Amino acid sequence: MRNILDLLGDYRIFKDSIGNIYVSFEVDGTYYTARLRSKELRDLLSIIVARKGLVSIKKTVNEIIEKLEAEAILATEVEEVNLRYAMRDGVLYISLGDRDRLVKISNEGIKLTRNRNIKFVYSKHRGKIAYKKEAKGNLERLWKYVPIRNKNIRLLFLAGLLNCCFPDTDYIIFLITGGSGCGKSFTTYCIRSIIDPSSFGIGSLLESTKDIYLAATHNHLLTFDNNGHSLDSDVQNVLCQACTGGNYFERELYTNNEPLIIDLKNPIVLNGLQSPLTQDDALNRTFHVRLQQLTPEDYAKTGGKKNWDIQFNADLPEIMSGFYDLLQQVLVLRDKVEIPAELPRMGDFAKIGIAVEQILGYEKGTFLKAYNQNLDYGSYTIIEDSAVAQAIIALAKDLAGAKIYTRQKLIETLKGYTNSSGGIPDSSRALKVELDRIEKALFELKGIQIRHIDKTRDGAKVEITPPTKEK
Repeated sequence: MRNILDLLGDYRIFKDSIGNIYVSFEVDGTYYTARLRSKELRDLLSIIVARKGLVSIKKTVNEIIEKLEAEAILATEVEEVNLRYAMRDGVLYISLGDRDRLVKISNEGIKLTRNRNIKFVYSKHRGKIAYKKEAKGNLERLWKYVPIRNKNIRLLFLAGLLNCCFPDTDYIIFLITGGSGCGKSFTTYCIRSIIDPSSFGIGSLLESTKDIYLAATHNHLLTFDNNGHSLDSDVQNVLCQACTGGNYFERELYTNNEPLIIDLKNPIVLNGLQSPLTQDDALNRTFHVRLQQLTPEDYAKTGGKKNWDIQFNADLPEIMSGFYDLLQQVLVLRDKVEIPAELPRMGDFAKIGIAVEQILGYEKGTFLKAYNQNLDYGSYTIIEDSAVAQAIIALAKDLAGAKIYTRQKLIETLKGYTNSSGGIPDSSRALKVELDRIEKALFELKGIQIRHIDKTRDGAKVEITPPTKEK
């Protein structure tokens, strides 16, 4: 073989807009794009080398990568690289995760296609979207599995799903809360299956910013399960950054100083018993779904609890077909909707919601009214879900004015104002964490002020000031 790179056929080397190097090439009739130095590239090259019958697979792969890296030094071509969704000249392309098949959605309609000019980075973790062109669209079936009964919340939910599909918009945070047995995790699974199926499933607990960056390396949609605790401020800041876009830099390997640059712009789903969000920035980007306990009647719709996921996956092609029909109509309409003078902070989401409102025949103004109520509800649920908040509300009614407590004394006092003493933390540190989570909502909705006082001889103190007037 004159040149080891002949194994790749008509390959191309290029950069994305932030400087990461990629290689595109064909394997068995399928076009792949992978980042140079990535494990995904090594896996693909190993397949090519093995099929050519070459003996030393690892050595040959290393030789190919060395030659590609040498050529990459002079690479000047820049192209956009996408994970799942791409927008080009007003046309939306969706990678089905099935070889290089794409769904093309335009003003003219929906079609299946292949387009090598639209680059989607390969990942072995990327699942297949269950879209079948021949399936009859039936989006209404979604509500068999997503237990939202309120028609206006359904409108917001659909707008949230659609928002996830437009790479030229800012994204929202889905927040799904509720008690045990309400379907939080399965609703998250439904969202992932529709938007961005993945072998990662619905993810795990969000504990640090690294969890966000790792998920964003392989996924368009970031999902985190069972997040009942209050998230650290730096984690909430990165969640906000993911909604609107930003970059993250990290060394690729301990053996070199080359940076891995992650282009962070992703829709997010969090679920948990209660809201883990406390910061204004995060709450203003959030659509909050509060689920109720599933009933035997809910399970009966799908043939029982054991058949829940089986039946959902059977219905998914018809749900997807109906969803893409709606997506196509929104694509046509979203830039033509009449925009009110005052849009919420998440204006792109609002424009999509207003378009859905018109397409589905809702009364004019329904979406914005429901969305503004939902934004207020986010703060309300922080109070509703907190035994400490409820106890402070009761305590404030007995206060004639501001009163200062040591944290330990406040713990003892609050236990006298609740029927759920187990919900009041026993440690000073745990109380401080919970007060940080609820204090803003208490002031905005109830007029109760909480002020932390530096440590004294008696320990850290907290000042509680009751509302000056009824709120």
